[in-house]
Amino acid sequence: MNKLQYEAWVINADEKLQHSNLFKDPAHQEIYSSYNGYVSALGVSVLMTGLVPTLAIYYQDNDGVCRKNILEVIAEMIGGRGYTAQQLLDTVLHSPDRREELQKRIVESSIALKQVIRTYKLVD
Repeated sequence: MNKLQYEAWVINADEKLQHSNLFKDPAHQEIYSSYNGYVSALGVSVLMTGLVPTLAIYYQDNDGVCRKNILEVIAEMIGGRGYTAQQLLDTVLHSPDRREELQKRIVESSIALKQVIRTYKLVD
């Protein structure tokens, strides 16, 4: 990923983050601090354990501050407004020829999202 691509990912991440469930407050100033760790771990997990196992783990988490919310943001970053974590998971599972491309895009988007999340106040 070059500098221009990274800048585009960061702008995209901030835009999608504004429409997400990651914020603690309605003014969108504070993000739960656990999301910082979840996003940081996503790219590493994809590279170390694989795309499908990582997505399965993140997708199954649905309580409170959950990792699935991260996938929802990543899905919109990759597929556009309205593209969901379910659609991303379905694409990964049913299009093995696209997995390498999707893996790259998921890792790149998680790096940008990680940087953007750290610009907000992180709270417990």
